[in-house]
Amino acid sequence: MNKYLCFDIGGTKVKYGVLLEDGQAVLLNSYNTETKDKERFFMSIIDLIEEHKIKNNISGVSLCIPGIVNAYKGQVSLCYALRFLEGMSIKEFLENKCKLRIEIENDANCVALAEKFTGNGKECSDFVCMIIGTGIGGGIFANGSMIRGSRFMGGEFGFMITEGMNMHNEGMEIISDGGSTKGLINMYKKLKNIDSKVNIEGEIIFNEGNNDVEVKKIIDIWYRRIAYGIFNLAGTLNPEKILIGGGVSAREDFIENIEFHLKKIKWWEDIKVKIEPCYHKNNSGTIGSLYNFLTIRK
Repeated sequence: MNKYLCFDIGGTKVKYGVLLEDGQAVLLNSYNTETKDKERFFMSIIDLIEEHKIKNNISGVSLCIPGIVNAYKGQVSLCYALRFLEGMSIKEFLENKCKLRIEIENDANCVALAEKFTGNGKECSDFVCMIIGTGIGGGIFANGSMIRGSRFMGGEFGFMITEGMNMHNEGMEIISDGGSTKGLINMYKKLKNIDSKVNIEGEIIFNEGNNDVEVKKIIDIWYRRIAYGIFNLAGTLNPEKILIGGGVSAREDFIENIEFHLKKIKWWEDIKVKIEPCYHKNNSGTIGSLYNFLTIRK
């Protein structure tokens, strides 16, 4: 069975693995992301490619990258985490250096691809992944295919407006600001008059919400905003299911709380779809990038 070297590139860590073509991992590892020096960033990747060409006789390399990615051309047009990637054809650059086929894809799309490959979207032709982290992103499958969009921004759910939709646009807010984990933490800091630079873990907020009525209120507002986003996606895309990813989705009561707020929307029963957590967790980027490699040229 062929082997592939798969990278999940984040702003702080690069996860990588040698995967078989069925998605099983032969090797998994990680290292700190080089965020300032472009040459060193690529040398780390090239060195690993050369190493595993010898050790594992890899048949190709796939990369999962944050930002707006033209997966067909292997180009990055926008990447807030690693600005030096912007405007690059990473595919062309690495193929010239390493003489192997290279494929790249957006990180949120890779989550959806992983779910389609061996996860909770495997049996679905139409499903949506919403990933909740410091922002909100996602991936869309319709009629069995990934929807990337005309400018490769399909699935940028974070731009949905969930607050302030009135004639004066007062208090307008997108879901990435109010429904992300960062949004919840910011609401908590404002409530408790905590300096914005202080690091707060989300788990502290949820634990405090068990005993503090005011904290419970902001948690409910946060869940409500996510429910609004899910409602909009269900009504717009009519998927078989909506899968929720990101660390917070692992909470036992997460789906239950989302469904509680969805039921408060009087039209939910008309468009109701199944809500589930994503199957894949920490390795979704590498698995999804592999599936992108295996399918994008077909």
